[in-house]
Amino acid sequence: MDENQPIVNEEPEPYLVSESQTISDEFGNINHVPTIKTSLPTRWHSVLAMLESLAHFCNREPVNNMLSEIGKSDLKICQREWNLLEDLVRFLRKFREVVEMLSTQKAASLNLALVFNLEIRDILHSVTDEEMLVVVQLNNKMLAKLDKRFPITKKVVVAALLDPRFISLTQIDTYL
Repeated sequence: MDENQPIVNEEPEPYLVSESQTISDEFGNINHVPTIKTSLPTRWHSVLAMLESLAHFCNREPVNNMLSEIGKSDLKICQREWNLLEDLVRFLRKFREVVEMLSTQKAASLNLALVFNLEIRDILHSVTDEEMLVVVQLNNKMLAKLDKRFPITKKVVVAALLDPRFISLTQIDTYL
């Protein structure tokens, strides 16, 4: 394999694009083709960045070509798997804003923890059985471990109580 030559098939494998998807959709903006990212074990959203870059329509053919080039054609990603990857990215994107806001070091965010916990619960309860099975299973596992991974402590409840923006938050009574 020559690193100076781009990995392009003579006859590229066709990738199906749904009727509702256009070239500027979330996985096909040709004005911004991301490089393939790798994940970091300390940041969950690095996995999301990696999956987003992999799912980009312009990266699909090169990924499969590279797998062929290195003798791993059996690992080439089929359309069903690309669709699954897109669904997984859409599911994980729902959590990015919450995590980024709680992770900020520029502002106090303990007062937001209860609200974000409730928002995450709403997101997890909004997933329907119509989603792909792997997304439903991931959702159920996340919901089952939410209290362990994101516990609501007395300090979190007090911080939310002291924030005047949350005076009408009725769910806070659950924790009193």
